[in-house]
Amino acid sequence: MKESDRKIFPAFDRVVKGIEDLGVGISFGCIVVLVFVTVFFRYVLKSGIMWSAEVQEVLVVAMAMFGCAKATREGGHTELTALTGLFPRKGRIMIRALTTLASLVFLGTFFVTCIRYATSTGNLRTIMLKIPYSYFYMFLPVGMGLNLYEFLKYAPGRIMKDPPSDY
Repeated sequence: MKESDRKIFPAFDRVVKGIEDLGVGISFGCIVVLVFVTVFFRYVLKSGIMWSAEVQEVLVVAMAMFGCAKATREGGHTELTALTGLFPRKGRIMIRALTTLASLVFLGTFFVTCIRYATSTGNLRTIMLKIPYSYFYMFLPVGMGLNLYEFLKYAPGRIMKDPPSDY
């Protein structure tokens, strides 16, 4: 790896981390505020906010997609150590290599499917806000792309290193 690549990659990785953190934080914060305001309007002012459900759905999807990538970065996804622990080290490495490969195939397929889904909405718009669905569905390929990046970045360490036996 060239010296210039070593300087660029950590900077790129910090930008990706910032996108994930902001995506989760902003979407979660907006959900909390929107739900609070919606409940206030409904029960105190006796008037609902018709468009809030549309926005809440999108925010939950965005939070899940950014959160999935963030969980991959922080090692927050689980592993069945009870099963892999039955095997010697080489067996555990082989099992983790196979599950990592299967996960990468799934993530890659899901990423391509998300792109197709997000671009196939055509002129469809939301009922209340009349916002193109493609704006809402863009969080799917963005989140999957981030998750795929994080998974690829940590795959070698995930295969070779046994997870900590905290349990």
